[in-house]
Parts: sequence; structure tokens; C-alpha cells
Amino acid sequence: MPRFAFETKANKKVKEIIADKTNNKLENIIATPFTIDPEYVDRHITVSLKEESVPKEFISVSKQVKLGNYCVCMQSIGDMFPYWLNKSSYAGFIIGYILKHIQLYGNFVEIPEKEFVAWAGCHRQRFYEALNALLRPAVPYPCAGDNLALLAATTKKSIYVVNHNFIFRGNYDEFVTLYELKFPNGCKLDSKGRVIIER
Repeated sequence: MPRFAFETKANKKVKEIIADKTNNKLENIIATPFTIDPEYVDRHITVSLKEESVPKEFISVSKQVKLGNYCVCMQSIGDMFPYWLNKSSYAGFIIGYILKHIQLYGNFVEIPEKEFVAWAGCHRQRFYEALNALLRPAVPYPCAGDNLALLAATTKKSIYVVNHNFIFRGNYDEFVTLYELKFPNGCKLDSKGRVIIER
């Protein structure tokens, strides 16, 4: 039986390019306490063969991500915006800052106090008030408050994990795949409920 080898120079070059792009995407992903919510979908496939008069049905169950493929801002953020705004009128400024600074395929953002205060033209007290309105509860385990939070604090100063269920830029399905490969054991939180960044 003949053997075919398709390992050409062109294939090697494409593999290197894809590996580089994947590495760049992986650098923008850190562990998250926010759930990735896949749904299981039953697919019914009916196949009719000429030899048989009765069609056969095959069922396939596959994991699919509920949310869209490419987005700048998920639709569900509109449901939560009044809640956050009610807690702090400056929460919208932080959301705007995140939308401007979040990286493609990234699930975190750096929000330095001085830079944000200058950008938003507000007092530092308003910055922390708005930040607290968007942060998940400071508990070292997943909790109901995670569904209401846009951000999670980390062990690195000024770095916050963005809830990908509300704001994400990139192919969401690919993000989920890369995230599950990079963090098969999920997210580790310290005693203050901050995401532990291991670098």
C-alpha cells in the first residue's frame, strides 16, 4: 500500500504561523472564576440507504457554546447595566474603559488607578466605588454573586479578570476550547477571593 507524505515546506510554514497565533491568544487568557456555560445539543440525523427501505436515525450529542462567535460586547450586558449603574453612577466609565482596552481573545484588563482617574476625569474615590460595584464577592469559592459581577480581582495589582459572559472580543468557541486546555483544573482563588495568577 503506498504511503503519502504531505509534510511539505508550505505545510510546515502554516503550522508555525498557526502555532504562533495560538500562543499569542493563550497569553491573553488567564484563569477565571466565571462559568463557561456550554449546552448539550442532541442532533438527529436520518440516513436512507438504497438497500434498505426503512430510514435509520442516528443521534449525536455534542457540546456547544451558547453564546455567539465574534462579539465586542455580549447582549446580556444590557440586562445587568442598570443594576451596576444603580450601585455606582461611574460603573459605566469602567465598562467603557474595559471595552477600549481589552485585548482580542483576552479575558483580563489592566485598570491602573491614576490612568483611569485621568481618563474618566473623576476622583479616585469614585473609581473604587465603581470598581466595587462591578467586582465579584470576596469569597474563596464560586458563589451566586459571580453571575452578577463583571470583574474579579487578581493577585496582581490593577489586573482584573473580565467576565467573558458579558464582554469578550474574538471567537468565543475558540476561547472556550483554549481555556479548557490551558486550565483543565479551573481557577484557583486565594483567601480573599482573588484569582491567583501564576506566572
